[in-house]
Formats: sequence, C-alpha cells, structure tokens
Amino acid sequence: MTRENKQQIILASSSPRRIEFLRKWGFKFISIKSKFKEKTFSSVEKTVIYNSYGKAFNIAKEHKNCIVIGIDTVVAIGEEILGKPGNNEKVKEMLHKLNGETHTVTSGITVIYKGNFVTNISKTFVTFRKITDKEIELYANTGEGNDKAGGYAVQGLASDFIIKIDGYIDNVIGIPVKFLREMINQIKEVNYGIIK
Repeated sequence: MTRENKQQIILASSSPRRIEFLRKWGFKFISIKSKFKEKTFSSVEKTVIYNSYGKAFNIAKEHKNCIVIGIDTVVAIGEEILGKPGNNEKVKEMLHKLNGETHTVTSGITVIYKGNFVTNISKTFVTFRKITDKEIELYANTGEGNDKAGGYAVQGLASDFIIKIDGYIDNVIGIPVKFLREMINQIKEVNYGIIK
C-alpha cells in the first residue's frame, strides 16, 4: 500500500447528502462539522472560495497530518445568491426567479494537507423550463426544497423542471467528484515532493 492510500481524509461537513454521495463514489473518509462561520459576498466566486477554505482550515489546524476537504456550493442568478429557503413560501419565491431561466451552481473546493492547500471552482449552468404557478405550489408543499440551496433538489422531484444542464451534474448535487479527486492527488504530490 502506498503512502497516499494510508492517509486519513476528513470531510469538513456533516451534510448527509455529501457524506452519502462521497461514499457511493468509494471515498474512505470521516466527517467533522466545521465551526467556521460562513459569509456571503457580492461575488459568487469570492463567497465559495472564502467559505470552502474557511471550513477546511477550521478542521485542518487540529488535524495537520490529514487531508481535509472543504466545500461550499451556491445557487445564483447572476450575482444574486439564493440560499436555503427554510420554508415553503421562500421556496415559491426562489422558483419564480428560476422559472424559465438559466442559473449557475458554483462550488468552491479547498483541500488542505500539511500546511499546503489547493482551491478550485466548478460551475454548472442549469436551465429551467417554464413551470406553472400550480407546479410551483405543489413542489413547494412537498417540503423537498426547504433545506436546499436555490429551493430545489436536482436529484429529486424538481428534476422535472430542468431542460438543460451544462457542466457536471454532481456539482449541482453538491460535490464535483472529478475536481475533488484531481485536487487530492495534486496536494499529495506537492507534499511528497513530486511537484516543485
């Protein structure tokens, strides 16, 4: 077994969806909820970079010999970030904004290992078809979108609203796996002296 395979990986999140998703892709890791307080800036990219790094660093400072992953994902129309609505009425408001439009789902990913870090951004464009007020009402009443950024779950009932996805769908779910694998390999190579 190589040194890489023995390294402990920590996901700086307690999100059940992210944990389940990474496990399905064969990642061996533990999850620790970061105590970092997220911030929202006027720039989508600044927001996800700042928050993903903050989440990872908060855990990495106590686990210096582990590979720590921080992820932050936001849904936005232009630079207007649509967070987690929390209730049915807010879901309706968000779906009306997304209705018939193309929005972005942007993830910031930071991987920290032994004092070094890499950060990357994955952006996916999602286009909704025209949906009726009745459809919005029915979906909001399911409660599915209450705890989802943008007020909907791409892997759930809202998949019926989507007519086009340009980019990685796993980024919309919350973890761009291809990016993450590449970043983990990159940070290990930096620390093992392969990349100078």
